[in-house]
Amino acid sequence: VLDDGYSVLPQEIFTTRSAEAGIPALDLLPFYRLACQKKPGSVCQLEDRYLFADVWMHPSPYGHELTAIQLQAFLDNNDFDLKLEG
Repeated sequence: VLDDGYSVLPQEIFTTRSAEAGIPALDLLPFYRLACQKKPGSVCQLEDRYLFADVWMHPSPYGHELTAIQLQAFLDNNDFDLKLEG
C-alpha cells in the first residue's frame, strides 16, 4: 500500500468512470495508506497483517473496521436514500 511502485490504475479507472456516470465512488486506498503511515511502532508491511489478512489483500479485522468507518462517512456525506426491505 505504501510502495511507490504500487499501481493505482484500477482506482483511477474506477473513479474516472464513476465520475463520468455521476455516481459517487469511495476509494479506500488513501485511507489505507494513511493508516499504514500512522501505525503505532512503524509503518505497516504486508507481512505484519496490520490492514490485510493475507497476500491477496483481504482486510484484517482492523482493515474491516477502517473500511466500515470510511463507508459510513461516505454514505452520510453523499445523502444516499437507502431503504432496506425485509
